[in-house]
Amino acid sequence: MTTLGKILVFLVFFGALAVGGLMVFVAKTSPNWKAAVKERDDYIEVLKANTVAEAETKKKWLNEIESMKKMFDAALIESKAIQVKLKRDADDKALEAAVATTTSQKADTLAKQAQAETTRLQQELQFLQGVVKDRDDKILAMQSDVVTAKNDAQAAKNNAETANARAVNLLEKVREIESQLQKGAAKGSAGADRRFDAARRQLLQSARGLGEGRHRRSG
Repeated sequence: MTTLGKILVFLVFFGALAVGGLMVFVAKTSPNWKAAVKERDDYIEVLKANTVAEAETKKKWLNEIESMKKMFDAALIESKAIQVKLKRDADDKALEAAVATTTSQKADTLAKQAQAETTRLQQELQFLQGVVKDRDDKILAMQSDVVTAKNDAQAAKNNAETANARAVNLLEKVREIESQLQKGAAKGSAGADRRFDAARRQLLQSARGLGEGRHRRSG
């Protein structure tokens, strides 16, 4: 071996020692990679667990948000339905108010017409009352006239009966006088004349009474 070879071997040896010492130094001064890797892996597991938990939490929140969204949508639909119903109710109330106003106006018109008709009927009633009163007065007067006529008829009937009785009596007297005249004519003229005058006066009185009775009946 030459001197250069020996130098090179010596330099390589010193280089190896230097590299070994450096490796020992680096090994001593550098951290524990196994513990670091384990710590890293544990941290990664914790991060994974946190991520899963956060994901579950987010999923839960998303589900709750979706549920709330559905609830809000349902509430919105219900609110719109309520608004439509309220609008329809408002329209119905407005229509009812218009109908009530029209009905009230018609009722006022009918009330005025009824009042006018009542006034007319009252006037007509007053007129009819006047007519009825006039008719009642006429009926009372006619009743009075009927009573008077009945009384007059009864009086005329009585007078007629009296006149008939007087006429019958007069006829009997005439027959009696005729009989007396016939008898007197057989006995003598002087006595017959006196009896004839007496009979004539009786006949005149009877005829006068009968005429007065007929005059009262005609009156």
